[in-house]
Amino acid sequence: MMIARKITGDARTRNFSMASASSVTSVNTSVSCKNQHATAATEEPTGVPWVPDRASDECMGCQVAFSTFRRKHHCRNCGALVCSSCSRGRARLNGLEQKSRVCDICQRIDLPEGLWQEWKWSIEILCSGSRMSGWWSQVLRRNPAVHMPFEEIEARAEYFQELKSQPEIALQVFEHAVKMTQDFQQIEIDVERTFGPNSLEMQNSSRSLTYGPLIVYALRKGKTWKDIVTWKHALRRVLICYVMFQPTIGYCQGMDYIAAILLYGSNWECHHAFRLLVALMEKYDLSSVCAPGLPLLNLKFYQLDELVHYHLPELHHHLSLHGIHPNTYASGWVLTLFASFKTLHPGLVLSFFDGFFAKGWKSWFRVALAILATAQQRLLQTHTPTALIELLNHELPTLFPENDEKCREFFLLANHFKVTNAALVYFEDNFDRNSTCESTVVETYYSNRGEARAS
Repeated sequence: MMIARKITGDARTRNFSMASASSVTSVNTSVSCKNQHATAATEEPTGVPWVPDRASDECMGCQVAFSTFRRKHHCRNCGALVCSSCSRGRARLNGLEQKSRVCDICQRIDLPEGLWQEWKWSIEILCSGSRMSGWWSQVLRRNPAVHMPFEEIEARAEYFQELKSQPEIALQVFEHAVKMTQDFQQIEIDVERTFGPNSLEMQNSSRSLTYGPLIVYALRKGKTWKDIVTWKHALRRVLICYVMFQPTIGYCQGMDYIAAILLYGSNWECHHAFRLLVALMEKYDLSSVCAPGLPLLNLKFYQLDELVHYHLPELHHHLSLHGIHPNTYASGWVLTLFASFKTLHPGLVLSFFDGFFAKGWKSWFRVALAILATAQQRLLQTHTPTALIELLNHELPTLFPENDEKCREFFLLANHFKVTNAALVYFEDNFDRNSTCESTVVETYYSNRGEARAS
């Protein structure tokens, strides 16, 4: 007898999400493998790659952490890393004489095809060995949603590109055709900016052109110019597909830097990076920051200002005295997650993304506080608003040398700051309350003016 489902070599990674952890663990693991598909007999002998033990510290089925008493096991059919509770079933697989351990997912004959594809593609990511395998293991803890394949979204984008020459038809077929057209144009501009030479150096042809920090970092790490060209093309594909996938949010300047980091971490695999970008938007609340009008950007500024006031009171007083608030220096930090490299070098940014996927916005605020704490002495010695803005916006990278020891010291400092979800929620409630009060005062003011005019 054969197992119902078999990983095939042409699988493409997609996000996996069961409705809940119980939907996996509630499967009757004693279900036999009768009623299997007739095509199973034609499948190749088993020998699928296993998800490495280091790829995840939690069961892929129930998301419970492994421990001394909850050991790691591998499904012999799909290679998933699961606990014993999620792999109590046994089945006889091709090429094996005895029955082998099989996870509950592989035994579910009724599992929708979309969820099965998500499961296969999550395994593919975790087996990739790239940096994003660690990122994806953190995403799985947040139960990412099921979405259509990257290839289908890209096909829709190509179809839309064909219709752009006929605006009236595009408007009929695609609801947000005008906004998508504008986003596509901006993407073309920003992709060139992300990978092109410094704009100031382009104005001075007498000087040799130099490329951005991420390009230099990649070349130093053994990448070639051919890789850079592939990277550039992949970045365009990922951003265009996100606009097509979520046109109401669309493209926001800064997303190009984030997508470039995701592509670097996934070795230019577009569908992997796309899934990570979608996860950041949906599960890490980045979409609320990047949506048209940047609705939550001011909230992040307010939360950062309150945290600076609590953890670095002397610096907060100094900056406030000169009219310097987070909205004057931290917009790029929020919109690019430091990936523009105007503050942190690429090595630190990649390490930051490790923490952000694990801890979310708490990690972002800790790093922001560490940046300000590192620069505190120089900031306190600066006494004009212009000089302070210049230091915060252009001179901070000089404070963070690119070596492993300094990186460790920086993140030790960042982890020293206690930032909790409860504190962030408290600041958010205060921000909403103050915004409501200000709105009420303004409405009352204009209402009174209207009554006075009428009288």
